[in-house]
Order: sequence, then structure tokens, then C-alpha cells
Amino acid sequence: MTPPTADDKILALRRELTAQRRRILDQPPEEALARVLAHPQPAALAHSFPEEDFFFLIQDIGPDDAHPLIALGSGRQLEYLLDQQVWNRDRLDLRELFFWLERFVTADPARMVRWLAGEKSDLVEYYLFNTIEIRLRENDQDPTDFGPEFTSFDNFFTFGSSICPRRSLWGKNGRKSTAAWCGASWNVWPRTTMSTISGYCCRR
Repeated sequence: MTPPTADDKILALRRELTAQRRRILDQPPEEALARVLAHPQPAALAHSFPEEDFFFLIQDIGPDDAHPLIALGSGRQLEYLLDQQVWNRDRLDLRELFFWLERFVTADPARMVRWLAGEKSDLVEYYLFNTIEIRLRENDQDPTDFGPEFTSFDNFFTFGSSICPRRSLWGKNGRKSTAAWCGASWNVWPRTTMSTISGYCCRR
């Protein structure tokens, strides 16, 4: 008997993932999540879901309970999630975008920031521009001069969610979530990007 080729093994794996995926979708949401996470190759299984099925599974589980599944999502699946959740016809819903960026960064900070920086930089720059204020500290300026709502990771760029017309976007955990987002992104996001955003914000 001829031993299976590499292509045969790939096809067999795809068939098995398809069969497992169908069985998972027949389960209650909590059980479906548990089965994905218990799989020997959870990322491969998660990636085998069509984008629409992945989206509806997260909705069934509950977006705030589905962080482990979001962390496994492929770039296409994550993009589909954003497209379905943060756009209202042709208008971007910044409040929804905030909640989904928070979920992404909570799910897997380093990976999600790398993905967003590489694939969604325009979207994130627009979000930051509309939701935070960045100030530049002068050499002789005390960081406390900016007030308790401002935070800095390098004593040069200082950011806060103090833009009055947009405060409602942040909710009770807004500052904490923004600090987590910026902290995770600091070593990934290009300094030129932060400089560009700071230039726009400081000219407001």
C-alpha cells in the first residue's frame, strides 16, 4: 500500500477539522468553547471556521466571555468581526470600536497590537485621534502638571482621555483599558505613528 503523501495528510486533517467543527457548532456555546480550547490544535480548529460561523459562535458565547476564542482567530476572522461590529452603514461607531479593541487587547495583547499595527493602522490611528489627547512634556515640565488623568510610559509622550466631548466613549474602565492598550502597543507601534498622532492632537 502506498504511504500517504503530504497532500493526503493535509486533506485528511481538513476533513477531520470540518467534522469536528460541525459537531462543535451543535453544542451549547459554553461547551463549544471548551471543546475548541481542549483540541490538540486549537488554533487550527478555530481557523477552520468560516468567518461568519466564527462571528456567530462568538456572539453565542458572548463577546466578553469569548476572549480565548478571539485570541485564536485568524486575521480574516478578526477583520470580519470588526467589519460586522464597528460599522453602522458607512459610519464608524467609535464606542463599539473601543469595546472591540479592548476585547482584542485583553485576549492577546502583543499579538493583537502587532496585527492591528500591521493590518489596521489607519483604523487605529483614527480611533486614537478621536478618543485620546496626547501632550508633549517639556524638559523642565513636571509630569504631574498634566493632572491625574494623564499617563506616560517614556516621560515624553503623555496621554489621557480628557477630551471633554468624547468622555462618554470611555465608560468606567476607559482609562485603565487605554493604558493597557498603549502599554501593550508601545514596543510595537512605530514611534513615527505616535508622533503623527501627537502632532494632530496637540494642534487641536
